[in-house]
Parts: sequence; C-alpha cells; structure tokens
Amino acid sequence: MKSYSRILLCLFGVVHLVISQKPPTISLPVKRTPAVSTSLDACSLPCELKDDHACNICSDTTFSCPNPSSKLKTICSNYVNASTTEITVINVQNNALTDFSSFPASLPKLSELNVMGNPFSAITKADLARFPALQMLDISDIRLTLEALPEDIFESVPLLQDLTIRSSGLRTLPPNIFKNNKKLTKLVLEGNRMEKVPADALKKVGYSLRALFLSGNPITKVDASDFDYLVELRTLYLKDTNIRQIKDYTFAALDKMTDISLDHNVHLEFIHEDAFGNHAPEAWKFSGSLERVSIRNCALRSLDVHTVNVLYLKELLLSGNPWQCDCTIKWMVDKDMLEKSIGHEKITEELKKTKCMDAPHRDMFIGTLPEDRFVCLDELRAIDTTVGQRIAGGLGGTAILVITVILCVSAIVFSAILLRKITLRSEQTRVHPAAAHQYQAIYNQGSIQTPYEERPTRHTALLKDPFEI
Repeated sequence: MKSYSRILLCLFGVVHLVISQKPPTISLPVKRTPAVSTSLDACSLPCELKDDHACNICSDTTFSCPNPSSKLKTICSNYVNASTTEITVINVQNNALTDFSSFPASLPKLSELNVMGNPFSAITKADLARFPALQMLDISDIRLTLEALPEDIFESVPLLQDLTIRSSGLRTLPPNIFKNNKKLTKLVLEGNRMEKVPADALKKVGYSLRALFLSGNPITKVDASDFDYLVELRTLYLKDTNIRQIKDYTFAALDKMTDISLDHNVHLEFIHEDAFGNHAPEAWKFSGSLERVSIRNCALRSLDVHTVNVLYLKELLLSGNPWQCDCTIKWMVDKDMLEKSIGHEKITEELKKTKCMDAPHRDMFIGTLPEDRFVCLDELRAIDTTVGQRIAGGLGGTAILVITVILCVSAIVFSAILLRKITLRSEQTRVHPAAAHQYQAIYNQGSIQTPYEERPTRHTALLKDPFEI
C-alpha cells in the first residue's frame, strides 16, 4: 500500500512540474516605418516626396518648389549645384529668397525662371548673367522700385521672350531697358502704379512684341503715340484702368491686333468711331484683323457701328455697360449684318445678356428687342412733323386752292380799277397841239371869251392858260 502511495505521489509531482513551466517565446522580426520629421527644411527631404514639406517636381532638368510650408531661404544646393548643368526650369515662387547668392554661378541651359513672390531687395544685370539662355522670367510681386530696376538689367539675357513683372510697384520703365531684347514677344506689367503707357521703353521692342498686358494700372489716357511702334502686336489688355475716353486713331497702327480687352474701365464713357482707324461708309464690310473685342463693365452709353469690323469678329463682349437703346446702337440688332458675322452665334448670345439702362428700356435685353424700338429723339420729332404735314395736306389742300384763286381774282380786279383811273386822268389832261395854238391867238386878241369862264366846271382849274406866268 505504501508503495502505491509513493508512486502516485511521484506522478502527481511530475504533472505539477509540467504544468507549472512557461512555454518558450518565439521572436519574429517586425517591420517599422521610420517617422518623417516635419521640422526639417524643404531641401532636407527627398525631392520626389509628395507632400507640402518638400519640392514636388524634380528631375534632371527641372527643380520646382512653389508655395512650400517651409519657405526656402536659399536654393536647394543638394538639387541645384555647380555641377548641375542640364537644368532648364527653376520654379521657386512664394518662398523667402532675398537674392541670387545661393544660385550656382552659371546655369547655361536654364530657360525658365520663376522667383515671383520672393522678398528680393534688388535684381541686377550680374544676377541674371548667371542664366545666359533665359527665355522666360517672372519677377512679380517683389516690390521693386525704379531705383532697384536698373536700365541695363536685361542686357545679359538677350534671348528673353516672356517677361512678367506684376504687382511690383513700378511707376515707369527706363527708356532703354529693352535695348538688347529684340526677341521679347510677351510683356506683362499688370497691377503696377503706371499712370501712362511706357511708350519710350516699348519702342525698343516694337518689331517683336506680340502681347502686352497693362491691366490694373492707374493709366488715365492713351493715344496713338503710345502704340505707334508696336506694329507686330496681336494682344492688348487694358483692363481696370482710369481711362475715360479713347480718341481717334489710338489703335490705328495696330493693324495686326486680333484680341483687345478693355473690361472693367468704370470711367470709360466714350470710344471714338475711328479709334481703330476703320471709319468709312459701311466700314463693317471691309476686312480686319480683330477677332475678339471685350468692353464689359465700362460706362459706355453708345458705340458707333464703324468702330469695329463686326463682320469679321468672332467675339464681341459688351455686357455691363449702361447702354442707351436708341438709334446709335441699332446696329446691334441688325440681323442682316450680324448673320454675316463670323461669330454670329456668340455675338447674338452675348447681346441677349446685355441690358439697356435708359428709362424706356431699363433692364431689357438688347438682343431681344425689335429694331423699331431703337429710335432717337430727333427721329421721333421728324416722324411727328411728317405726320402733321400729311394731315395738313389731306385736310387743307382744297382750302389752299380756294384762297389762291381768290387772291388771283382780287389782284386782277384791283389791277383793272387802277388802270381805269390812270386812263381817265390822262384823257382829262390831254390837249391837242393845234387847238392850243388857236386858243392862244384868240386869247391874245381878246375878241372872244372862253366859254369856260361863263360855265365854270370842276375841271376849270385844269384848263387855265398853260402859258400864264
């Protein structure tokens, strides 16, 4: 019995020992993703990383880091350095660059450079000399002053074709600033402080410039001398200025222009009928280069039909003006003319959205009114006069004829009476020459007395001796 008890006790101990032991732990490798620090500078992160902390377009030829949350104070030397000779595009707009000192000394193939929105204190000829092949340059919104824009600033980039200087506080441009830029085709000077067109500077690129943007400047007037030399210009934007009128021949030299925009000139009240040099009888029948004309949201009340060649326009935008819907703009609803226009459908749709603002037609759409509603006051007076004449002619024709006959008869009667009186008087005063000599002889002898002395009559005074003194 004791032996069985010992055996059971031993088995119990073994089981307890097995149960009380812990199973072995198996260690497996765990893959961890390292956290990306958000405090790093944009240049410290991989160029291909797609977030707002890094430059999002990079390749062997392009470095683009616009609008990063961590502003660049220097160019990323780990991507753009002295050995980077193939790079052609740099876009670092809206960063914190103050100068070009962090750029390589030379980027011989760089053709596009955008440094818009960086607080540059100045840009010099030497700065741009780093980019001898530069064709496109945007130095907008860097608060340049005339002193910070030297006359020779663009001399070192003779291949420049596209230049943008928006919202930089410029009041004018030096006359010779483009003397070495004979390839310049596009110039954007919007949002500056220019009160007149920088005509002297534009003369230097008159044979190359094709697009000129001057919107948002406080320009007060324009005339023919501002554009005389821009013989190749195709596009002109003069929106949101202080221009009040456009005189004759202002755009006459721009015979290759296809697109002009004068929108939002809230003081513009008058455009001369010969502003584009097109005035002639039925000038709209002649060919022209203009394809698009936009004069929206100005102060125009009328526009002469000869101002633009409607027949060849693809777009004519006129809404937002206080149009006076009278005979001066009747051509806007001339269906025969509009149907012959290249842009018939677009022009017609625009006129259906263009409102009249004169009292008789206020808030009515021009394109929906019939032609007979477009009448001037002079024409109304002429119509009233014509109607009056017709009424007078119909009702008073007979009376006029009767009065004429009465006057003629009265004239004849009066003439007959007058002739009769003259005849009687001449008969009474007439004396035959022979009788007069006989009467004188008898009177001198005193042998007889004139019977008229015995029987005086009312004509005695007329028969007195004609020789009596």
